[in-house]
Amino acid sequence: MKVEKGKIEEFWISLADILAARSLRFQRSLKIKEGDGEEEIFPQVFELEKKNFRVDSAGWKQFTNSTQGITYLENFEGDGWEYIGGVPEELIGQQLFTWLAAIRETDKVGKRMPADGEFYLLEMDSLEKDNFGKIIYAGQRGSNGSFYDLSSGAYFWSSSAVSLDAWFCHLHSIYSRVCRDNEDQASGFSVRCLKG
Repeated sequence: MKVEKGKIEEFWISLADILAARSLRFQRSLKIKEGDGEEEIFPQVFELEKKNFRVDSAGWKQFTNSTQGITYLENFEGDGWEYIGGVPEELIGQQLFTWLAAIRETDKVGKRMPADGEFYLLEMDSLEKDNFGKIIYAGQRGSNGSFYDLSSGAYFWSSSAVSLDAWFCHLHSIYSRVCRDNEDQASGFSVRCLKG
């Protein structure tokens, strides 16, 4: 079949299903429109990794937020952080990144964060956060250097920017829904990449 340039339209359809391994599968389809209006669908499947993205923190400098008593490592660029003390045990080793750091670091290893459209599916399908996989409520780091929502909020950057902000997905320990919003790119959030 010959498809003329400009006649291919990509669109996202609803979540295909949740794998037994508790990772998400997104079904992406390619719709090809021909002259008589016929359409063919070619699905592709995307899955979220089961754990948060991490980089090697060897050599990062140690700091303590004296107001909050949180000890953390900071990367050489000053845009990535790892909890090492003063937080609940499950948060030790969790890393937060600015949006630009998340883009840079995932690109270095050939990984990709979900686009906002992929997180949009989670919100629109009212997907329960329990189906999101292993959730560590690592909170966030504000652009002012303070940490917020430890053990209650999980924030995941998307790969989609909007002006000086970027879209993210938010899960909260007391709510069952997955939500989306946009935030200053200088904030520190967790990263969950798409598989392969």
